[in-house]
Amino acid sequence: MRKNLYGKAILLTGGLLLISLCLTVWGYFTVFRDLDAATCIPKVSNKLGIKPDLNEIYKYTKKQLSPGLSKVEVMERLGKIGVTSPKGSTLLADGTIREGVELKICFHPLNNILIINSYSQDGVLLGTFIDEDSP
Repeated sequence: MRKNLYGKAILLTGGLLLISLCLTVWGYFTVFRDLDAATCIPKVSNKLGIKPDLNEIYKYTKKQLSPGLSKVEVMERLGKIGVTSPKGSTLLADGTIREGVELKICFHPLNNILIINSYSQDGVLLGTFIDEDSP
């Protein structure tokens, strides 16, 4: 009888730990992400002088990255918006270089912006793709 009670206590404790873990992960990816966005997006927007909206931040970022800029100029402009973190580069068959950059504007990683820049061999910006679905 005592072994049976001990086994049930272990199962109950394990089940409660699993439920707690699931709720923590769910909270991190939903509640915390929303709270983070609610504080960081207005802060970044205020710094840039635009409306407090993520779409406005995307538009502002796109305007800053016009073809013809050097890689140094691109990184300087992005650095005025948030912290930049290179995410690797790829040399394509036609000689262009694709480089991923994470623009960290918030604490939660899913609230940051992923940018893919294409450069010529000379380091001149040819085009930009901003993943607006990254969060």
